[in-house]
Amino acid sequence: MVGFIWSGAYLGTTVAFPVAGYIIGLSGWFSGWRTVFHVSGIAGILWSIMWYLVLESTPAQHPTITPQELHYIQTKYGMLHMRRVGVTWRRHKREPYVCACVCACVLRVFAFLASTQHQEATGLTGALESLLHEH
Repeated sequence: MVGFIWSGAYLGTTVAFPVAGYIIGLSGWFSGWRTVFHVSGIAGILWSIMWYLVLESTPAQHPTITPQELHYIQTKYGMLHMRRVGVTWRRHKREPYVCACVCACVLRVFAFLASTQHQEATGLTGALESLLHEH
């Protein structure tokens, strides 16, 4: 599930970069780098509103769920009674899986930043040149 969620972030980046380049290349009032921030901000707000309207706290509260679907979820996943459980962060931060996820996220950001700094060329060629040669 985590891989599916992270792939959405990469898909969004893949779509956003060419759209941003197209918007910057336009002429007129709807152009320039400031417009890219406005468009992406509006898209994020609309995305949040859509999820706010679609999601519910529990499957039983969702207005479009059928009794058969609810029964399947409750028997398959044991969600008969939802209760709030406190998170013991002290114990979880010592778990090797949590440490591995944190390290992977930090290294992913580092790799992205290292590959995109000081690029004379654009795209893949610029990233490879930046990694292979010191500036």
